[in-house]
Amino acid sequence: MKWISWIPLLLLVVTPSIGQPVAFEVTIRLNQGVEMYETPTGSRGTTLPDTTLGVIVEIGTDRVLVQTEVGETGWVEPSQVMFEVEPSGFLDSLPPRQRRMFIVGETVWNKTKEMTDMLSEIKGMVNALARKDSLSKEGVAHNIEAKLPIAITTALMSRNTSGGHGLYLKFTNTSESVIKYLNLQFEAFNPVGDHVEGENNGENRFLLRLIGPIESKTEAKYDLREEPSFYSATATCFELAQISLDFMNGSSVEATDIVSELLVVEFSTVKAPYGCPYHIEQTN
Repeated sequence: MKWISWIPLLLLVVTPSIGQPVAFEVTIRLNQGVEMYETPTGSRGTTLPDTTLGVIVEIGTDRVLVQTEVGETGWVEPSQVMFEVEPSGFLDSLPPRQRRMFIVGETVWNKTKEMTDMLSEIKGMVNALARKDSLSKEGVAHNIEAKLPIAITTALMSRNTSGGHGLYLKFTNTSESVIKYLNLQFEAFNPVGDHVEGENNGENRFLLRLIGPIESKTEAKYDLREEPSFYSATATCFELAQISLDFMNGSSVEATDIVSELLVVEFSTVKAPYGCPYHIEQTN
């Protein structure tokens, strides 16, 4: 084989499936102490005294032939190849078996990629929150226009290490009257849609009576995550099965039939009746 001369930031790879050299703008680094062997399978070789940059010349079955910036050549373990710049073009061009040989370790690219991924994740979370906030506002406006008594804008169920499930709820009073009490009944289900009995009361449901006052067109928040209402190791989904409201003027409203309209945002752990996975299939 004819060796290539050192070209900064250039990686020349011979891919067996193509048979022709393909150049990638990527630099590799070999750290001090890396073993460079004379053959793809032999045990004779030398230990690099210093960290050096280099290029890949050929990819073997178990080792990679590299040439350093000072012209030394030898076979090294793929796990010893560090990428100094973004290597996705190089890695994506390889057959799956060869691609799996390389481990992207503590490299400049890896740290940059981690930061990029983190920023992308944060951006996704911000966009999701903005979307949920927009849906929440639209839902509140709709319920006011439809003259519904309330809009449930947040309904989340969290679980502690003891299996205790606590609620975090937000309501907007979309009626013209002041709410005195909110009466809620939840039912618990496991991942396959079967009822779950609570360890504290042996029932598959629990009741909450939330105290107002909640003024007209205002929001109220109830954080009950530190006060679990239901204990179960297998419950994963809760349905809001019943809801009624008592007002300061002495009137009451039973709103169970319109629960799906009151929950104005899609929730992962608290749903309208027949919204838990598999439960709806069992009832149809």
